[in-house]
Amino acid sequence: MDDFGGTAHLKSVSGDLRLHAAAGGDVTANTVAGDVTITATDRAIDDGLDIRAHSTAGDVRLPRSSPHHTRGPRRRQP
Repeated sequence: MDDFGGTAHLKSVSGDLRLHAAAGGDVTANTVAGDVTITATDRAIDDGLDIRAHSTAGDVRLPRSSPHHTRGPRRRQP
């Protein structure tokens, strides 16, 4: 998904999830056996982009400024 802004809930069992945020919003991305890749513009981060991402058996890649990253069984830190 490109140039996203708003609220998104992405789920996959065995596929990769990719999203590029151009404006702030809330993103939740969960996959069992795929990778999660989320990129964002500086504007999106400045607008308060909130990301929660999890992959049981894949990689999670988020913008550096996002504090909400979990992988495996760990829970999101407040």
